[in-house]
Amino acid sequence: PETLRTGSDDDIQRCCRFGSMSLSYGYFGSVESIRVSVDREITLHGLCFFGSENNTYYVDLDIKGTSTKSKLLSKKGHFPSELLQCKIGSYFGFKVLFDAGVVLKTNVTYGIEARISGPNSSRGGDGVGSVLTPCGVTFTFMESESLGSTTSVTYGQFSELLFSLIID
Repeated sequence: PETLRTGSDDDIQRCCRFGSMSLSYGYFGSVESIRVSVDREITLHGLCFFGSENNTYYVDLDIKGTSTKSKLLSKKGHFPSELLQCKIGSYFGFKVLFDAGVVLKTNVTYGIEARISGPNSSRGGDGVGSVLTPCGVTFTFMESESLGSTTSVTYGQFSELLFSLIID
């Protein structure tokens, strides 16, 4: 779906994990993976990836609990690029939105892994291990345990995480 089914657009927050981006990154069925934890319980509604203008990308995405190795979400499909806005400026990328949000619990580590095929794209740079969002949620990013990941804490994909707060 092109729109989120839970909450309103005003409720959706963004965590941008990069300070810059560079061009000419190749997707050749590569594995992009990162681990993440949050300091407040949230609902994850989707992810943004870097792309290039007027292109479509195929994504096979999994989100897992790293301690249990259980899959919380699997999503596959073709996603068209569009002009996205982030704190680093405008970029062509694509959104993978979930049919139902995934609850990420406080101080639990989750693995996000995507196999992506499509034309060359941009990639993020100057990433940091911890991002405090304007709504007060701290995201902590860690290197993946997956072999062959072409994404790390400091560069690669998963440009933004789209989420909402869970209010007690």
